[in-house]
Amino acid sequence: MRKIVAAALLAAFAAPAFGQWKGWSSTDPMDDSVRKGLASAWTAPRKTMGFPFQGTKAVVGLACDDDSNEACMRFTEQPNLSSGQNRDGYEIV
Repeated sequence: MRKIVAAALLAAFAAPAFGQWKGWSSTDPMDDSVRKGLASAWTAPRKTMGFPFQGTKAVVGLACDDDSNEACMRFTEQPNLSSGQNRDGYEIV
């Protein structure tokens, strides 16, 4: 299921940021496990948003290791999402 979500996010956001993805890799010094990922460039919406969200940009990221896969979106301004759970600095939808 996670791979489907990651593929859907990648397909949905790849077109505007095509060719602007950057990959990364890190190794945990405690157990030598490797985590890899990629992130899009910061991108503005196709249609301008109204106050207070004008000028807001987003980045999409994907990360995985042997045990898990994650997909996330970061914003330059905190979005007002219609449904979700607020956490410490992030929101799960």
